[in-house]
Amino acid sequence: NGPTLEVRIPAEHVTATNRQVRGGQLWGTDIYTDDSDLVAVLMHTGYCRPTASPPPPTMQELRATIRVLPSQDYYTSKLRNNVRSRAWGAGIGCSYRV
Repeated sequence: NGPTLEVRIPAEHVTATNRQVRGGQLWGTDIYTDDSDLVAVLMHTGYCRPTASPPPPTMQELRATIRVLPSQDYYTSKLRNNVRSRAWGAGIGCSYRV
């Protein structure tokens, strides 16, 4: 078990039209590569279900706690919550899970 980090995401990025989400910028399932987009990961895991609409004006940010993990030998692809993650071979840096 690695350290945990709290990540604060500005509300304007918490939308299904986010370029990183639309581009499928996430690799893995449950454990993701360090360069996976956190909003896409949160949608994939089901923790967050943003819409194409902008967030409500009362929402300023989304906070997520992630656990930093060692790189994995392989990251699996899976369709989950209408978001498909990508497969990837051995990681170079680190990994994380929500």
